[in-house]
Amino acid sequence: MSNRVSSLPTPGPRCQDWLAAVGGHTAEDLRQSGAPIAYRELVSKGMVKIHRMRLYALGDAVLGECCIILSRDRKRQLEEESEL
Repeated sequence: MSNRVSSLPTPGPRCQDWLAAVGGHTAEDLRQSGAPIAYRELVSKGMVKIHRMRLYALGDAVLGECCIILSRDRKRQLEEESEL
């Protein structure tokens, strides 16, 4: 399995640049920090505006799933963990 962020199912080139700017240089970096923390960093640094779909997309990237099929409970968990 590749360790590049681009190997994850969701992040496009722009999102990959954002993640690198907050320390998410590899897929493992993102898995270790977790989607909610990476998302919170992106928002707090003004790189992205608060938008649940961005949070869900990061959450699904970590799990290797599509955010469209994330359960309601998983979405709620991501929201609570992001503290936004």
